[in-house]
Amino acid sequence: MTENRAIRIMTIPETVRALSSIGVYVDESTLRAWCRSNAIPSIQAGRKTLLNLDDVLRFLKMEG
Repeated sequence: MTENRAIRIMTIPETVRALSSIGVYVDESTLRAWCRSNAIPSIQAGRKTLLNLDDVLRFLKMEG
């Protein structure tokens, strides 16, 4: 069976809050730098950068 999971797309500030709620503390400037260097996949929507929380957790080696 396949597992249905919601895709959790959020802005950088929302991602920082979501991570801190699970005890992972990364600041916005660090996330922005990882996005600019393509370390974490991201989408630019106007002035906002959108991230998939699962991609961020995978990057941090914390499968989510």
